[in-house]
Amino acid sequence: MSELALGTAFYEDVAVTPAPYGLLGPASTVIVDENPHWAMGLTHRTSDFVKVSVVRGEGTNAKSVEVVSGEGNFTRNEVPFVVKVEFKASTIGTTPQEVRSIVEMYLEAATQKAVEREFWTGELRSGVENSNHLASDKATVVNPAVGTPVKTKYGLALLEQALGDRGIGERGVIHAPRGIASALGFKGNNGRIETPIGNYIVAGTGYTGSGPDGTMPGGDQAWMYATGPVVVRLGSSDIYEENLSTAISIRDNTIHYTGYRAATAYWLNNSHFAVLVDLAEDYS
Repeated sequence: MSELALGTAFYEDVAVTPAPYGLLGPASTVIVDENPHWAMGLTHRTSDFVKVSVVRGEGTNAKSVEVVSGEGNFTRNEVPFVVKVEFKASTIGTTPQEVRSIVEMYLEAATQKAVEREFWTGELRSGVENSNHLASDKATVVNPAVGTPVKTKYGLALLEQALGDRGIGERGVIHAPRGIASALGFKGNNGRIETPIGNYIVAGTGYTGSGPDGTMPGGDQAWMYATGPVVVRLGSSDIYEENLSTAISIRDNTIHYTGYRAATAYWLNNSHFAVLVDLAEDYS
């Protein structure tokens, strides 16, 4: 927000919106669920338990070839959390409804980055059995040589091959920090980024680039991940005005508001791959 020269009122310059091509884009299924019960915890089915075969003939003459073994967890537990946005607004020149609209705008804009951060790092999921996040030691590392990074597009190829080999053949999602996604060089179309063979790319502003052991690589290195289809579940936005006796600052004529929104993000199968890449290798 910008203060007028006389310091008597505030005005809004422009609307604030989330960065494009992030986790809340068309690459993901976004569910806004006003039923509060899921926010206490949820369990969802995975597709990997499905066994797939091709069969010809009947009875003793039947021939069957297994395509997918049907191994993997039948269900997975997810950990909902709350996105919290704190905001100070002027008590001069704005109505309570105007301030609430501003807080709602910032909460809507900030939700994507906050969800991406937890989805990547899993800092709130520690100790929850059968849960998962991107930078987890459950990820299968696909680098040909352990600890040796590869070029970004080579890393992408390794991830896409791994997605094709695993599961029942669903479209996958590639997860990369913004800088890595930019280096891949694919243009967005209709609000989404796709690889040449049709997997989605999420370029997350909240994605940190940390590895399956939770640590950040050095130099220009970062990790990319690949998963199955992603679901983001969001609750409705709730805006709270703090207690007036403690929230109003007479010194600068401001009042403190807080916005909350329940959220969680997960993928729908047990496909989970990681690759270490080096941006410097792309330009060497």
